[in-house]
Amino acid sequence: VGASSTHAPPYRKVELQHKLRSTKQQRGVLSKFKMNFLRLALLLSCTAHVLGVKTVTYKTVNDQLLQLDIYSPSSFHVPTVSAACLTKLVDYCGHSYDSSHGSKCPDCINDHKKHLGLAGCPSNLTLLDSYYCGKTLDQAMESSNVNAMYPLLLYIHGGGWETGSKSIVPDYIRSVAERNRYVLASVQYRLTSEAEKWGGVDAITWPAQGDDCLDALRFLSRYAASFSIDTQRTACWGGSAGGHLCSYLAAYGALNSTETTLKVALPFYGPTNIIDMTLDIDPKVGCHIDHDAVGSFESKLCGSAKTNVSIGQIRHNENNSTAPWPHLVKLAQSVNPVMYIRQGVTPPMFVAHGTDDHIVPFKQSERLVDALQQAGIRHVFAAAEGCDHATEPRDCWQAVVEQAQQWVTSNL
Repeated sequence: VGASSTHAPPYRKVELQHKLRSTKQQRGVLSKFKMNFLRLALLLSCTAHVLGVKTVTYKTVNDQLLQLDIYSPSSFHVPTVSAACLTKLVDYCGHSYDSSHGSKCPDCINDHKKHLGLAGCPSNLTLLDSYYCGKTLDQAMESSNVNAMYPLLLYIHGGGWETGSKSIVPDYIRSVAERNRYVLASVQYRLTSEAEKWGGVDAITWPAQGDDCLDALRFLSRYAASFSIDTQRTACWGGSAGGHLCSYLAAYGALNSTETTLKVALPFYGPTNIIDMTLDIDPKVGCHIDHDAVGSFESKLCGSAKTNVSIGQIRHNENNSTAPWPHLVKLAQSVNPVMYIRQGVTPPMFVAHGTDDHIVPFKQSERLVDALQQAGIRHVFAAAEGCDHATEPRDCWQAVVEQAQQWVTSNL
C-alpha cells in the first residue's frame, strides 16, 4: 500500500531471515545458537558491508523461512553534538512545533547558524533538523545517545494476503520512523499465492499469515537488545490486508503473551469481519470486488483453492451443524480481529478508513471501532472523507496521515 520511497532514508538496512521451528526443537538449539550468534553476525557484517546490506539468518519457532527488513536508527550518521549546541538550538528555536517558530524549525536552525553561530555544532545541520527540532534539551540529549534503546515500528504490507512485498514501505512510514528515530521493521508473511514456494503445500491459508506476524514480533522482542529496541514502546502500522493483520496482532497478540503485546496499533482500511464483507457494502459507494466469490481474497484465505468453498457459502451455512461447515465457520471467524478485543488488554488504536472505499467497505472499520468502544479501549477513528482504498492520492489522505503520524509520535 502506498508508493515506495524514492529517497532512501539514512537507515542501515538489515535483511533478517528467521526460520520458525517447534518450541521443543527450539529449546534444544537455543543455547547453541546464542553462542554462535555474534560470531555469525560479525561474519555476515564483514560480507555485507561491501554490498551496503546486512543479512542475518535466524531460526525460531517452526519450519518456515521468513524475513524482516530492519532499518536501524543505531546506524544513523548523526553528527556529534555538544550540550552547548543543543542548548542554543532549544533556546533559540523553541521547545515544540507549536512554538512561535511553528513548523519552520529547520529554517530557524539555518538562520541561527548563519547569523549567530552555534557553539560546538557541526557545520552540517541537515540531520539535526529532523532529530532535534521540537525537542526539549533533555530529549535532544537522549536522541544523541548512540547507546539508547528505540521504539519499534512494525510495518505490515497489504495486498489481499495474496500479493505485496516487505520491501515496499510507504514514504509516510519511513519519514515518521526517521524523524523519531524508531527501529522500523517490515515483515514478510506467507501469501495465499505462494504454496509452491513454501514446500508445495496445497494452499497457504489462515492462520499462517497471523502466526507469521506474531512470530516476527516475538523474535524482535526476544532479541530486542541486538537491535536497540525498547520493548515497552512498540507499534504496528499497516494498510488493507496489512491493516487487518495489524489489528489482529494488536488484539490477539495482547492475549497471547508479553512478547507479542504492542503499545499501540494503527490499522488502516483493513477487513475486520470477513464473513460479512458483502453485507457491509454501501450501495451508494459500491464495490469493485465480489467478496463472496470462490476466488476472492477472503475465500482464498480460508482455503477455497483446496475446498472450492467461498466466504459467501460459509456465511449462508453459519448455523449448519453438518460437516464441513462448523470447521469452516470457526476458521473464518478466527480471522476477525474484533473476536479478540478485551477490556484492559487490547492496546489503543488509531483506525483510519476512506469513506468511498471500493475494496474494503467503510463499515469494516466501523465494526472495529464499535468493538473498541464497547470494551472501553482508547482509540481514534479517522474517516478520510471522499477517499478510496489505499493512501493515494496523497492530497486526499494527507490530513489523516499527518494526524496518524502525530498520534504515534505522542504515544511512543
